[in-house]
Amino acid sequence: MAASLRSPASAARPLALATRDVTVDYGSVRALQEVSLQVPVGAMAALIGPNGAGKSTLLKVVLGLIRPDAGRVTLLGEDLAAARGRVGYVPQRSTVNWDFPADALDVVTMGLYHRLGLFRRPGKKELGRATAALEQVGMADLARRQIGQLSGGQQQRVFLARALVQEPDLFMLDEPLAGVDAASEAAIVKVLKQLNAAGKTVVAVHHDLNTLAQYFEWLALLDVNLLAQGPARAVLDSDAFERTYGSVLVRRGAAAGPWPPRTVDAPGRADAEAAS
Repeated sequence: MAASLRSPASAARPLALATRDVTVDYGSVRALQEVSLQVPVGAMAALIGPNGAGKSTLLKVVLGLIRPDAGRVTLLGEDLAAARGRVGYVPQRSTVNWDFPADALDVVTMGLYHRLGLFRRPGKKELGRATAALEQVGMADLARRQIGQLSGGQQQRVFLARALVQEPDLFMLDEPLAGVDAASEAAIVKVLKQLNAAGKTVVAVHHDLNTLAQYFEWLALLDVNLLAQGPARAVLDSDAFERTYGSVLVRRGAAAGPWPPRTVDAPGRADAEAAS
């Protein structure tokens, strides 16, 4: 069972995302073991953990893209079917076909199709919303650039804009900052913090230990089991974090970073998912 490291203020907050005893197996490999995650409404949250920890798998379970072997999921107090229209998703860049013949504006407009239906073409109003979303992420000047011709960071900003036009209450992002340039990272984080300040809940898979405390206020530490969850500083100071990341911090020379070097090796694990 995960250590719950809650502050008095967070304990009373309603939940934007809750899983109960979620378990997933890939053949003979267990990817998630009885994970009971709780993310408060309005949190700026990160799912963290080593490669193969099950972070992306958990995100896909929450979104209904993977059916768990056991457990249940609640989003914004409802089941997925009822809450789907209130959730925006930004996938991993590695899962997208960038040769698809669409420009940036086309991709963002696709975020409105659930409202338009399959046979209604986007009109002036929809194109205006898509253009405004591109402006919000700093990509309006490249609206007619084919998506495959954009840099990795620019592509990620376009997919964030696609989520923005859906006007969701909960944003789910799978490694939104992986492999992006510094300008794109700054632009993405700025938008996410603006959304969070406006009351939206943000849940992102994140790998950079040095920016955790800077970008996020709520963390969930996963390594097949949920090891800890709660306010960022409490998780970062926990024994579970030390056990999981100790040798990683030492190898990366993290003595100058926000945590002292550790001496406990993180548990080894083969990847149980294509990309965690």
